[in-house]
Amino acid sequence: LLANGRRDEAKRAFQAAVEAEPGFSEAEVSLARLDLAAGNLDAARKRLNAALSRGADPIVVHSILAALETQAKNIDAAADHYRKVLEVAPANVNALTNLSYLLGEYLGREDEALNLAQKAKEAEPDNLDATSVVGWIYYRKGIYNTAAQYLKEAVSKQGSATGPTAAFRHCYLGLTYLKLGDVERGAASLRQALAAGPDPKHAEMARAALEQAQKGLRAHAEVAR
Repeated sequence: LLANGRRDEAKRAFQAAVEAEPGFSEAEVSLARLDLAAGNLDAARKRLNAALSRGADPIVVHSILAALETQAKNIDAAADHYRKVLEVAPANVNALTNLSYLLGEYLGREDEALNLAQKAKEAEPDNLDATSVVGWIYYRKGIYNTAAQYLKEAVSKQGSATGPTAAFRHCYLGLTYLKLGDVERGAASLRQALAAGPDPKHAEMARAALEQAQKGLRAHAEVAR
């Protein structure tokens, strides 16, 4: 039913399953996913904790709770849930990568973030999220040549992908090029970031950096005349 977009029918079916078998944790988790998709965070949180107490897969439940708390801007709580995933599955790439991002973006713990992202990259060398987060952390640490290597790899492998994640990679590759003094490549990557459909934060970053890059290119052209 969910695959066909019939959410209301799916919700009724899951509710019936829970009522018929109160310990049916998988149905409880499915209802929580629907609540989360609808923005009902409190209801989703309550269902997930109930499912966990009934023996639901802790990796699944803590991963969803981490995403929920991230959406709610409860960053410390989100990080705790990812750590609980890693207690059960130390090489879980999703948890390693997402915890790494939270530590670097919100909690100012870039060394720990880099260590986790590198573990994710080692576990799945072709994982683009792990690759780009390693590059992003090197950018934040000011190690631009290394950042460029990882970000170029991620952008190359993602091909013509669009959306906020693809735009994130283009954006930080562009910013890295600018830090390395390669204004033309930086501007090109920032244009690709904007074309890929970034989230509001990275759209603003890309536009501001592109404007500065274009000013630099125009000034260079004037000098070259």
